Amino acid sequence: MKSRLVLAGLMVLFSQSCLGQVRGLVGMNIGGPVQYVVTDSLGRITGMDPRTGQEYDEIPNTAYGLGCCGSVDPGDTLDETSEFTFLDAVSSPTFREKYTVEVIGTGLGMYTGVVILSQTKFPGYGFEVKGVINSLQTIFYKITYSTDSTQIPTLRKVVDTITFRQDLNNCYHLNLVRSPVYENLATEIRKVDSLLALGDTLGTIRELLQFENLLDQAWGDTTKIMPDGYKILKEDASMLITALNAWRGTIRQSTTWSNTVYVVADVEITRRRKFTSESVPPKRTLLLLSS
Repeated sequence: MKSRLVLAGLMVLFSQSCLGQVRGLVGMNIGGPVQYVVTDSLGRITGMDPRTGQEYDEIPNTAYGLGCCGSVDPGDTLDETSEFTFLDAVSSPTFREKYTVEVIGTGLGMYTGVVILSQTKFPGYGFEVKGVINSLQTIFYKITYSTDSTQIPTLRKVVDTITFRQDLNNCYHLNLVRSPVYENLATEIRKVDSLLALGDTLGTIRELLQFENLLDQAWGDTTKIMPDGYKILKEDASMLITALNAWRGTIRQSTTWSNTVYVVADVEITRRRKFTSESVPPKRTLLLLSS
């Protein structure tokens, strides 16, 4: 309910935009056992890092604080949501920026939030975010934004094999996934890690599909998995599968891999809600990194 109220509030704020007139606004509200920092393409930061207690207000025309009461004091605990927002609407038709949102855990729990990216038309593009996290853990999202209405703003969650395992473990500790489903899913993730270390992309995809199959078998039985746990883990696996399929032809089996291999799927969130009539195809990319 609170998430819906916050979304409604953001929509009212952005409804001040005039049709046909550039009124660029970026706003997000995220609640739960988290704080977050937003970094722009120049490395400037706005937000609060709970690992150090450091507060940042480096990005021009932005503020970070409580989501309801207009406070810009991140230490104020009267509200459970934290808001990042533009202070004034951007009127330049050529404004463009890429933001990285680092969500940082302050305890074990679920976080939820909404992100609104507005250009000219009410009420812009709306995204919902939901995840599980523990103290000092991180989840990253990437925003591509422009006031040019021909360029569609995007929000993407960054999923790698570490995040994948982290989400599974947190879902288990929050009773969103229960035994023996948890143990079976953990076994599949270990197989994924092993196959990636061998550079076996097709085998990795097969194990990820098996992971999804195990989720589907448990779906609907809340003694095995809760709906939020299913959705979070299903999204992670689907992102990795999509990314691996898209880049399968570029991966060489002869590649020599180090002991640690990360597959990063930077894939557009499928839960995005767009409040205008235009349809937007998802964009997908893959990075293969080895230490």
